[in-house]
Order: sequence, then structure tokens, then C-alpha cells
Amino acid sequence: MRNLEKEQPIIYKTDNRNIREHQLKTIEPYFSAVKRGEKTFEVRKFDRDFQVGDFIDLVHYNQQTKQLGQRITKRITYMLTDEQYVKEGYVILGMVDDEIEIPF
Repeated sequence: MRNLEKEQPIIYKTDNRNIREHQLKTIEPYFSAVKRGEKTFEVRKFDRDFQVGDFIDLVHYNQQTKQLGQRITKRITYMLTDEQYVKEGYVILGMVDDEIEIPF
């Protein structure tokens, strides 16, 4: 399986715009909380070009075995970067379930 460390986003070109999908390793207990629908946000280093409307592909990552597992895809609906509330260099991403429609 390929390394997901700071990869460039996957870009799907459509008639209207480009849809970007960022793949991110996610550890427990956070992956399960997202899967159950309890966690609707992600706190991440702002080291990628996240934008509202992009998709994030959260990939379950086992820190002991270094193996990747299940995936959950969400759409970014909100970004909070205000340093009064978020540590410098980080972003809080609001996210919802959504479908990626990729034309062939």
C-alpha cells in the first residue's frame, strides 16, 4: 500500500471545477468517532492546501502495525484558522458526508 504522508491531493476534473481529495491517516479513537458520526470535525496541521468543498479521505491507521485499513470520505464545509481559537499552523475542518461524483 502506498505512503499517505503529505501526498498531493487527488484532483478530479469536472466541467464546473476541480474536485480535490486529500488522503489523511487517522488513528484511534478518532477514526471510530468519525465512523459513528460523533465527530464532525478534524484538527490538522495546515500543511496542505485544504479548501471548503474539497474531500478528505480519512484512512484508518494502526500505529503499532503501521497498516492502513478502512476509509471514510467527507466533504469540507468549514475551516477555522483564527489564532485566537486554533494553534498557529493548524486548522479545524468542519466536515459532512457527501458523495463524489466523478464523470467518466
